[in-house]
Amino acid sequence: MKKQIYSAAALFLVSLVLTAAAHAAAGDVRGVRGYFQSVQPSGTTLAISATDLDVSNTGNAIRTPGTVTAGTVSTSNLNTTSLTVAGTTAFTGLISSTQLSANTDNWAPAGIISASIVQVSTDASRDLTGLTSGFSGRWLSLVNTGANNLVLKHNTTSTAANRFYGPNNQDVTLTPNSAVLLQYDSTVSRWRVVGAPSSSTGATVDVFDSSGTWNKPAGKAASSVVRVQAWGAGGSGGNASTGTPRVGGGGGGSYKEWWGTLADLSSSESVTVGSGGADVGNGNPSGGNNGGPSIFGSKVRAAGGTGGGSDNGGTNVCGGPAGGISDTTTAARTCTAVSWLNDYIEGWGGGSVTTVRGGYGYFTGGGGGGDNGAGGAGGISVWGGGGGAGRSSVGGASTNGGAGGAAGQPGNAPGGGGGAKTNGASSNTAGANGRVTVTVF
Repeated sequence: MKKQIYSAAALFLVSLVLTAAAHAAAGDVRGVRGYFQSVQPSGTTLAISATDLDVSNTGNAIRTPGTVTAGTVSTSNLNTTSLTVAGTTAFTGLISSTQLSANTDNWAPAGIISASIVQVSTDASRDLTGLTSGFSGRWLSLVNTGANNLVLKHNTTSTAANRFYGPNNQDVTLTPNSAVLLQYDSTVSRWRVVGAPSSSTGATVDVFDSSGTWNKPAGKAASSVVRVQAWGAGGSGGNASTGTPRVGGGGGGSYKEWWGTLADLSSSESVTVGSGGADVGNGNPSGGNNGGPSIFGSKVRAAGGTGGGSDNGGTNVCGGPAGGISDTTTAARTCTAVSWLNDYIEGWGGGSVTTVRGGYGYFTGGGGGGDNGAGGAGGISVWGGGGGAGRSSVGGASTNGGAGGAAGQPGNAPGGGGGAKTNGASSNTAGANGRVTVTVF
Protein backbone atom coordinates (compact mmCIF):
# COMPACT_ATOMS: atom_id res chain seq x y z
CA MET A 1 0.00 0.00 0.00
CA LYS A 2 1.32 3.39 -0.99
CA LYS A 3 2.37 5.39 2.03
CA GLN A 4 1.05 8.95 2.23
CA ILE A 5 2.11 11.60 4.69
CA TYR A 6 -0.54 13.97 5.96
CA SER A 7 0.25 17.40 7.39
CA ALA A 8 -1.04 18.36 10.80
CA ALA A 9 -3.40 20.86 9.19
CA ALA A 10 -4.89 18.22 6.89
CA LEU A 11 -5.41 15.81 9.79
CA PHE A 12 -7.17 18.60 11.70
CA LEU A 13 -9.57 19.30 8.84
CA VAL A 14 -10.28 15.58 8.26
CA SER A 15 -10.96 15.17 11.97
CA LEU A 16 -13.26 18.20 11.90
CA VAL A 17 -15.29 16.79 9.03
CA LEU A 18 -15.55 13.29 10.53
CA THR A 19 -16.58 14.71 13.91
CA ALA A 20 -19.26 16.86 12.36
CA ALA A 21 -20.56 13.93 10.32
CA ALA A 22 -20.72 11.71 13.38
CA HIS A 23 -22.68 14.32 15.34
CA ALA A 24 -25.02 14.90 12.41
CA ALA A 25 -25.74 11.16 12.17
CA ALA A 26 -26.62 11.19 15.86
CA GLY A 27 -28.97 14.15 15.40
CA ASP A 28 -26.66 16.54 17.30
CA VAL A 29 -25.38 19.21 14.96
CA ARG A 30 -22.43 21.38 15.90
CA GLY A 31 -21.25 23.41 12.95
CA VAL A 32 -18.03 25.25 12.24
CA ARG A 33 -18.51 27.52 9.25
CA GLY A 34 -16.35 30.06 7.58
CA TYR A 35 -14.20 30.79 4.58
CA PHE A 36 -10.73 29.76 5.70
CA GLN A 37 -7.94 31.76 4.15
CA SER A 38 -5.20 29.72 5.84
CA VAL A 39 -4.73 27.04 8.50
CA GLN A 40 -1.17 26.95 9.79
CA PRO A 41 0.26 24.85 12.65
CA SER A 42 3.06 26.49 14.60
CA GLY A 43 4.33 24.44 17.51
CA THR A 44 1.45 24.01 19.93
CA THR A 45 -0.61 26.81 18.31
CA LEU A 46 -3.00 26.30 15.39
CA ALA A 47 -3.55 29.66 13.68
CA ILE A 48 -6.80 29.96 11.69
CA SER A 49 -7.09 32.98 9.40
CA ALA A 50 -10.70 33.52 8.32
CA THR A 51 -12.91 36.26 7.02
CA ASP A 52 -15.70 34.92 9.19
CA LEU A 53 -15.65 32.21 11.84
CA ASP A 54 -19.13 31.18 12.97
CA VAL A 55 -19.18 28.62 15.78
CA SER A 56 -22.68 27.44 16.77
CA ASN A 57 -23.16 25.14 19.69
CA THR A 58 -26.36 24.11 21.46
CA GLY A 59 -24.73 21.76 23.93
CA ASN A 60 -21.54 22.10 25.92
CA ALA A 61 -19.33 25.15 25.69
CA ILE A 62 -16.54 25.34 23.16
CA ARG A 63 -13.37 25.69 25.17
CA THR A 64 -10.00 26.76 23.86
CA PRO A 65 -6.99 26.66 26.23
CA GLY A 66 -4.97 29.22 24.30
CA THR A 67 -5.68 32.39 22.31
CA VAL A 68 -8.41 32.87 19.71
CA THR A 69 -7.70 35.62 17.19
CA ALA A 70 -10.28 36.39 14.54
CA GLY A 71 -11.91 39.18 12.56
CA THR A 72 -15.45 38.05 13.42
CA VAL A 73 -16.42 35.38 15.95
CA SER A 74 -20.10 34.44 16.24
CA THR A 75 -20.95 31.95 18.98
CA SER A 76 -23.67 31.08 21.45
CA ASN A 77 -21.23 29.86 24.11
CA LEU A 78 -17.50 30.49 23.75
CA ASN A 79 -15.18 30.07 26.74
CA THR A 80 -11.55 30.98 26.22
CA THR A 81 -8.51 31.59 28.34
CA SER A 82 -7.75 34.59 26.15
CA LEU A 83 -9.79 36.21 23.39
CA THR A 84 -8.10 38.77 21.17
CA VAL A 85 -10.30 40.62 18.70
CA ALA A 86 -8.49 42.56 15.99
CA GLY A 87 -11.12 45.10 15.02
CA THR A 88 -14.41 46.37 16.43
CA THR A 89 -16.74 44.57 18.84
CA ALA A 90 -20.50 45.09 18.59
CA PHE A 91 -23.16 44.01 21.09
CA THR A 92 -26.45 43.95 19.22
CA GLY A 93 -28.84 42.59 21.88
CA LEU A 94 -30.75 45.86 22.26
CA ILE A 95 -34.22 46.12 23.80
CA SER A 96 -36.32 49.25 24.33
CA SER A 97 -38.68 48.63 27.23
CA THR A 98 -42.05 50.16 27.95
CA GLN A 99 -42.01 53.24 30.16
CA LEU A 100 -41.79 52.72 33.93
CA SER A 101 -44.74 54.52 35.51
CA ALA A 102 -44.11 53.47 39.13
CA ASN A 103 -41.28 52.58 41.47
CA THR A 104 -40.38 49.03 40.41
CA ASP A 105 -39.07 45.85 42.08
CA ASN A 106 -37.70 42.77 40.26
CA TRP A 107 -37.93 44.36 36.83
CA ALA A 108 -38.20 41.79 34.01
CA PRO A 109 -38.58 43.59 30.67
CA ALA A 110 -39.40 41.43 27.65
CA GLY A 111 -36.22 40.09 26.04
CA ILE A 112 -33.97 40.71 29.05
CA ILE A 113 -32.54 37.18 28.99
CA SER A 114 -30.70 37.82 25.70
CA ALA A 115 -30.12 41.57 25.94
CA SER A 116 -26.80 43.39 26.11
CA ILE A 117 -28.28 46.90 26.12
CA VAL A 118 -31.54 47.90 27.81
CA GLN A 119 -33.10 51.29 27.07
CA VAL A 120 -35.61 52.60 29.60
CA SER A 121 -37.66 55.74 30.24
CA THR A 122 -39.90 56.90 33.10
CA ASP A 123 -42.94 59.16 33.44
CA ALA A 124 -41.39 60.91 36.48
CA SER A 125 -38.41 60.35 38.77
CA ARG A 126 -38.71 56.61 39.55
CA ASP A 127 -36.87 54.07 41.72
CA LEU A 128 -35.65 50.74 40.32
CA THR A 129 -34.65 48.28 43.04
CA GLY A 130 -33.77 45.14 41.06
CA LEU A 131 -33.37 43.42 37.71
CA THR A 132 -33.99 39.76 36.84
CA SER A 133 -31.95 37.33 34.71
CA GLY A 134 -28.56 37.85 36.32
CA PHE A 135 -25.96 35.10 35.96
CA SER A 136 -22.29 34.83 36.79
CA GLY A 137 -20.16 37.32 34.87
CA ARG A 138 -23.00 38.85 32.87
CA TRP A 139 -22.50 42.41 31.63
CA LEU A 140 -25.39 44.72 30.83
CA SER A 141 -25.67 48.37 29.79
CA LEU A 142 -28.69 50.30 31.11
CA VAL A 143 -29.53 53.53 29.26
CA ASN A 144 -32.00 56.21 30.41
CA THR A 145 -33.59 57.46 27.18
CA GLY A 146 -36.34 59.45 28.91
CA ALA A 147 -36.66 62.98 30.27
CA ASN A 148 -36.76 62.03 33.98
CA ASN A 149 -34.32 60.53 36.47
CA LEU A 150 -34.11 56.78 37.10
CA VAL A 151 -32.68 55.89 40.52
CA LEU A 152 -31.01 52.49 41.03
CA LYS A 153 -31.60 51.80 44.72
CA HIS A 154 -28.81 50.16 46.67
CA ASN A 155 -29.64 46.71 48.09
CA THR A 156 -33.30 47.12 48.95
CA THR A 157 -36.88 45.87 48.39
CA SER A 158 -36.40 43.48 45.42
CA THR A 159 -35.67 39.77 45.78
CA ALA A 160 -32.10 39.57 47.11
CA ALA A 161 -30.63 38.00 43.97
CA ASN A 162 -32.04 40.79 41.78
CA ARG A 163 -30.76 43.76 43.77
CA PHE A 164 -28.11 46.36 42.96
CA TYR A 165 -24.89 47.13 44.80
CA GLY A 166 -24.09 50.81 44.25
CA PRO A 167 -20.65 52.40 44.71
CA ASN A 168 -19.97 53.16 48.40
CA ASN A 169 -23.32 51.53 49.19
CA GLN A 170 -25.12 54.51 47.65
CA ASP A 171 -28.03 54.85 45.23
CA VAL A 172 -27.10 55.70 41.65
CA THR A 173 -29.16 58.24 39.69
CA LEU A 174 -29.36 57.97 35.91
CA THR A 175 -30.16 61.44 34.66
CA PRO A 176 -31.76 61.83 31.20
CA ASN A 177 -29.55 60.44 28.39
CA SER A 178 -27.05 58.85 30.78
CA ALA A 179 -26.04 55.19 30.96
CA VAL A 180 -24.64 52.76 33.51
CA LEU A 181 -22.73 49.48 33.17
CA LEU A 182 -23.84 46.54 35.32
CA GLN A 183 -21.98 43.29 36.07
CA TYR A 184 -23.61 40.36 37.85
CA ASP A 185 -21.52 38.97 40.72
CA SER A 186 -22.67 35.45 41.57
CA THR A 187 -20.51 35.42 44.72
CA VAL A 188 -22.82 37.95 46.40
CA SER A 189 -25.79 37.44 44.05
CA ARG A 190 -26.07 41.12 43.18
CA TRP A 191 -25.79 43.40 40.16
CA ARG A 192 -22.72 45.55 40.73
CA VAL A 193 -22.81 49.07 39.33
CA VAL A 194 -19.26 49.22 37.95
CA GLY A 195 -19.72 52.05 35.48
CA ALA A 196 -21.75 54.64 37.38
CA PRO A 197 -22.28 57.99 35.62
CA SER A 198 -19.53 60.43 36.50
CA SER A 199 -20.45 63.19 38.89
CA SER A 200 -21.62 66.34 37.23
CA THR A 201 -20.09 69.73 37.88
CA GLY A 202 -23.34 71.42 36.81
CA ALA A 203 -26.58 71.79 38.68
CA THR A 204 -29.20 69.04 38.76
CA VAL A 205 -32.82 70.15 38.60
CA ASP A 206 -35.86 68.05 39.54
CA VAL A 207 -39.28 69.53 38.72
CA PHE A 208 -42.36 68.01 40.34
CA ASP A 209 -45.74 68.82 38.79
CA SER A 210 -47.29 65.91 40.70
CA SER A 211 -46.57 64.44 44.11
CA GLY A 212 -43.70 61.99 44.45
CA THR A 213 -40.33 61.37 46.12
CA TRP A 214 -37.11 63.32 45.67
CA ASN A 215 -33.83 61.40 45.89
CA LYS A 216 -30.37 62.82 46.45
CA PRO A 217 -28.42 62.92 43.18
CA ALA A 218 -25.38 60.65 42.91
CA GLY A 219 -21.89 62.14 42.84
CA LYS A 220 -22.73 65.32 44.74
CA ALA A 221 -20.87 66.32 47.90
CA ALA A 222 -22.75 66.67 51.19
CA SER A 223 -21.80 70.35 51.15
CA SER A 224 -23.55 70.95 47.80
CA VAL A 225 -25.99 73.86 48.01
CA VAL A 226 -29.70 73.08 47.55
CA ARG A 227 -32.52 75.42 46.60
CA VAL A 228 -36.13 74.25 47.01
CA GLN A 229 -38.92 76.30 45.40
CA ALA A 230 -42.60 75.65 46.00
CA TRP A 231 -45.80 77.15 44.61
CA GLY A 232 -49.15 76.48 46.28
CA ALA A 233 -52.16 75.71 44.09
CA GLY A 234 -54.67 78.32 42.95
CA GLY A 235 -58.28 78.54 44.17
CA SER A 236 -61.14 78.15 41.72
CA GLY A 237 -63.54 80.91 40.66
CA GLY A 238 -67.03 81.19 42.10
CA ASN A 239 -70.23 80.57 40.13
CA ALA A 240 -73.60 82.32 39.96
CA SER A 241 -76.29 81.50 37.43
CA THR A 242 -79.49 83.46 38.14
CA GLY A 243 -80.71 86.85 39.28
CA THR A 244 -78.05 89.53 39.27
CA PRO A 245 -74.90 87.44 39.57
CA ARG A 246 -71.79 88.80 41.17
CA VAL A 247 -68.84 86.47 41.22
CA GLY A 248 -65.21 86.61 42.36
CA GLY A 249 -62.08 84.94 40.95
CA GLY A 250 -59.89 82.47 42.81
CA GLY A 251 -56.76 83.55 44.66
CA GLY A 252 -53.30 82.61 43.41
CA GLY A 253 -51.08 80.19 45.35
CA SER A 254 -48.20 81.53 47.41
CA TYR A 255 -44.47 80.98 46.81
CA LYS A 256 -41.83 79.82 49.28
CA GLU A 257 -38.23 78.74 48.94
CA TRP A 258 -35.56 77.14 51.14
CA TRP A 259 -31.77 77.15 50.89
CA GLY A 260 -29.49 74.61 52.55
CA THR A 261 -27.07 71.79 51.76
CA LEU A 262 -27.48 68.11 50.93
CA ALA A 263 -26.29 67.33 54.46
CA ASP A 264 -29.49 68.96 55.76
CA LEU A 265 -31.70 66.53 53.83
CA SER A 266 -32.47 62.82 54.03
CA SER A 267 -31.54 60.53 51.15
CA SER A 268 -35.20 60.77 50.08
CA GLU A 269 -37.75 63.47 50.80
CA SER A 270 -41.51 63.36 50.22
CA VAL A 271 -42.95 65.89 47.80
CA THR A 272 -46.59 67.00 47.84
CA VAL A 273 -47.80 69.14 44.98
CA GLY A 274 -50.97 71.06 45.83
CA SER A 275 -54.04 70.34 43.72
CA GLY A 276 -55.86 73.30 42.23
CA GLY A 277 -59.27 74.17 43.60
CA ALA A 278 -61.82 72.09 41.69
CA ASP A 279 -64.31 73.68 39.31
CA VAL A 280 -67.61 74.27 41.09
CA GLY A 281 -69.81 73.05 38.25
CA ASN A 282 -72.66 74.74 36.46
CA GLY A 283 -75.49 74.59 38.97
CA ASN A 284 -76.60 76.90 41.76
CA PRO A 285 -74.41 79.70 43.07
CA SER A 286 -71.37 78.45 44.86
CA GLY A 287 -68.13 79.86 46.14
CA GLY A 288 -64.94 78.51 44.63
CA ASN A 289 -62.81 75.77 46.16
CA ASN A 290 -59.48 76.30 47.87
CA GLY A 291 -56.18 75.25 46.34
CA GLY A 292 -53.95 72.85 48.27
CA PRO A 293 -50.50 73.52 49.74
CA SER A 294 -47.26 72.30 48.15
CA ILE A 295 -44.82 70.69 50.60
CA PHE A 296 -41.20 69.48 50.48
CA GLY A 297 -40.36 67.25 53.46
CA SER A 298 -40.30 69.36 56.61
CA LYS A 299 -38.51 72.28 54.96
CA VAL A 300 -41.06 74.07 52.76
CA ARG A 301 -44.81 74.58 52.74
CA ALA A 302 -46.46 76.99 50.28
CA ALA A 303 -50.14 77.76 50.94
CA GLY A 304 -52.79 77.57 48.25
CA GLY A 305 -55.18 80.35 47.26
CA THR A 306 -58.83 80.40 48.34
CA GLY A 307 -61.92 80.19 46.17
CA GLY A 308 -63.80 83.21 44.83
CA GLY A 309 -67.09 84.39 46.32
CA SER A 310 -70.55 84.13 44.76
CA ASP A 311 -73.97 85.78 45.11
CA ASN A 312 -77.08 85.71 42.91
CA GLY A 313 -78.83 88.63 44.55
CA GLY A 314 -76.53 91.45 43.58
CA THR A 315 -74.61 91.69 46.86
CA ASN A 316 -71.00 92.74 46.41
CA VAL A 317 -68.62 89.78 46.65
CA CYS A 318 -64.89 89.33 47.18
CA GLY A 319 -62.42 87.49 45.09
CA GLY A 320 -60.49 84.68 46.73
CA PRO A 321 -57.65 85.89 48.94
CA ALA A 322 -54.25 84.67 47.78
CA GLY A 323 -52.10 82.19 49.61
CA GLY A 324 -50.09 84.13 52.24
CA ILE A 325 -46.45 83.55 53.16
CA SER A 326 -47.25 83.05 56.86
CA ASP A 327 -50.00 80.46 56.33
CA THR A 328 -49.57 76.89 57.48
CA THR A 329 -53.03 75.96 56.25
CA THR A 330 -55.34 77.41 53.62
CA ALA A 331 -58.34 79.07 55.25
CA ALA A 332 -60.93 81.55 54.04
CA ARG A 333 -60.24 85.12 55.13
CA THR A 334 -62.45 88.16 55.26
CA CYS A 335 -62.11 90.30 52.14
CA THR A 336 -60.23 93.46 53.02
CA ALA A 337 -59.34 96.70 51.29
CA VAL A 338 -56.21 96.59 49.21
CA SER A 339 -53.14 97.77 51.11
CA TRP A 340 -49.39 97.31 50.86
CA LEU A 341 -49.35 95.24 54.06
CA ASN A 342 -52.23 93.00 53.05
CA ASP A 343 -50.99 92.49 49.50
CA TYR A 344 -47.29 91.90 49.93
CA ILE A 345 -46.98 90.42 53.41
CA GLU A 346 -50.10 88.46 54.22
CA GLY A 347 -51.60 87.92 50.79
CA TRP A 348 -55.04 89.27 51.67
CA GLY A 349 -55.52 90.00 48.03
CA GLY A 350 -59.20 89.57 47.27
CA GLY A 351 -61.00 92.48 45.67
CA SER A 352 -62.95 94.47 48.25
CA VAL A 353 -66.34 96.16 48.03
CA THR A 354 -64.69 99.43 47.11
CA THR A 355 -61.69 98.18 45.15
CA VAL A 356 -62.59 95.20 43.05
CA ARG A 357 -59.22 94.41 41.52
CA GLY A 358 -57.35 91.61 43.22
CA GLY A 359 -54.52 92.60 45.51
CA TYR A 360 -50.95 92.43 44.30
CA GLY A 361 -48.44 90.01 45.76
CA TYR A 362 -44.68 89.53 45.90
CA PHE A 363 -44.12 86.14 47.51
CA THR A 364 -47.86 85.77 48.03
CA GLY A 365 -50.17 85.02 45.14
CA GLY A 366 -52.32 87.65 43.51
CA GLY A 367 -55.80 88.03 44.92
CA GLY A 368 -58.87 87.08 42.95
CA GLY A 369 -60.84 89.91 41.36
CA GLY A 370 -64.02 90.93 43.17
CA ASP A 371 -67.39 92.09 41.84
CA ASN A 372 -69.39 95.14 42.97
CA GLY A 373 -71.40 95.35 39.80
CA ALA A 374 -68.31 95.47 37.62
CA GLY A 375 -65.87 92.57 37.78
CA GLY A 376 -62.35 93.32 38.91
CA ALA A 377 -59.11 92.07 37.37
CA GLY A 378 -57.10 89.39 39.14
CA GLY A 379 -54.14 90.59 41.17
CA ILE A 380 -50.61 90.25 39.80
CA SER A 381 -47.72 88.62 41.64
CA VAL A 382 -43.94 88.51 41.30
CA TRP A 383 -43.34 84.97 42.64
CA GLY A 384 -46.78 83.52 43.48
CA GLY A 385 -49.64 82.60 41.17
CA GLY A 386 -51.72 85.36 39.60
CA GLY A 387 -55.27 85.91 40.83
CA GLY A 388 -58.31 84.83 38.83
CA ALA A 389 -60.56 87.44 37.25
CA GLY A 390 -63.84 88.67 38.67
CA ARG A 391 -66.90 88.63 36.41
CA SER A 392 -66.11 89.75 32.82
CA SER A 393 -62.51 90.72 33.53
CA VAL A 394 -58.91 89.54 33.07
CA GLY A 395 -56.63 87.38 35.17
CA GLY A 396 -53.56 88.63 36.97
CA ALA A 397 -50.08 88.04 35.54
CA SER A 398 -47.12 86.54 37.41
CA THR A 399 -43.41 86.96 36.74
CA ASN A 400 -42.34 83.55 38.08
CA GLY A 401 -45.62 81.70 38.72
CA GLY A 402 -48.69 80.92 36.64
CA ALA A 403 -51.11 83.60 35.47
CA GLY A 404 -54.65 83.77 36.81
CA GLY A 405 -57.49 82.78 34.54
CA ALA A 406 -59.69 85.31 32.76
CA ALA A 407 -63.43 85.21 33.50
CA GLY A 408 -64.70 81.74 32.60
CA GLN A 409 -61.15 80.30 32.31
CA PRO A 410 -58.97 78.10 34.55
CA GLY A 411 -55.75 79.29 36.15
CA ASN A 412 -52.32 78.51 34.72
CA ALA A 413 -49.66 76.42 36.45
CA PRO A 414 -48.07 76.86 38.79
CA GLY A 415 -50.58 78.34 41.19
CA GLY A 416 -52.81 80.59 39.06
CA GLY A 417 -56.33 81.22 40.38
CA GLY A 418 -59.37 80.35 38.29
CA GLY A 419 -61.56 83.07 36.79
CA ALA A 420 -65.17 83.71 37.83
CA LYS A 421 -68.03 81.80 36.17
CA THR A 422 -71.46 83.30 35.51
CA ASN A 423 -74.86 82.36 34.10
CA GLY A 424 -74.32 78.62 34.33
CA ALA A 425 -71.44 78.64 31.86
CA SER A 426 -70.00 75.21 31.09
CA SER A 427 -66.40 76.44 31.05
CA ASN A 428 -63.85 75.11 33.53
CA THR A 429 -62.68 77.69 36.10
CA ALA A 430 -60.52 75.47 38.28
CA GLY A 431 -57.40 76.75 39.99
CA ALA A 432 -54.06 75.50 38.70
CA ASN A 433 -51.93 72.91 40.49
CA GLY A 434 -48.82 73.95 42.38
CA ARG A 435 -45.20 72.93 41.71
CA VAL A 436 -42.02 71.97 43.56
CA THR A 437 -38.56 72.43 42.04
CA VAL A 438 -35.32 71.17 43.64
CA THR A 439 -31.96 72.45 42.36
CA VAL A 440 -28.65 71.03 43.61
CA PHE A 441 -25.61 73.16 42.71
